[in-house]
Amino acid sequence: MSAMRIYHINEIFYSLQGEGAHVGRASVFVRFAQCNLACNFCDTKFAHVMYCFNQNELESFVLALLEKERVASKPQIIFTGGEPTLQLCESEPLLNGFYRCIETNGYQIAPSWIEWVTFSPKTKPIDAGNMQRANEIKILYSLFSEDEMIALAKDYPNKQFFVQAIDRGTQPIRYDSLIAFCKKNPQFRLSLQTHKILEIH
Repeated sequence: MSAMRIYHINEIFYSLQGEGAHVGRASVFVRFAQCNLACNFCDTKFAHVMYCFNQNELESFVLALLEKERVASKPQIIFTGGEPTLQLCESEPLLNGFYRCIETNGYQIAPSWIEWVTFSPKTKPIDAGNMQRANEIKILYSLFSEDEMIALAKDYPNKQFFVQAIDRGTQPIRYDSLIAFCKKNPQFRLSLQTHKILEIH
């Protein structure tokens, strides 16, 4: 029998999803350390490794967290990062019995046992396999031209498309352009980072 994988994790916490299609839903966030990109606008200190867990240790930690929080029923799990597809694998499903989501830049195709895929591309060209696997596509405004975004939505009309501002943390975000874009292109929805606006932790 092969040894269990060891997952390098930045943090695990229980909160509300602040953006995208599941905004407002109580969720356990499992933030994996490591990323294949170095985006200058990234707001996550994912390089720090807080935990080195195998599958059983990770699942025990999540169950203990939910017991501590006195959660009445199973919330969704969100695997995020960093880039979670660097560590998750097809052959070792985690947290069976939960509704499992992933937020990925599309470095690799998300495992088939993930129920919901949020694909937030940061680089071009955009892989067709990631587009097919995604349930929602969250595009950071200005990383892609408006024409590129519109073409994507036209090619994949059955996907949920969101556009979100880049928060560089240095000045207030101006939403004028995003609002105008969504009004002109109603196949897109505006995604706000409500966890930051409401200071949800």
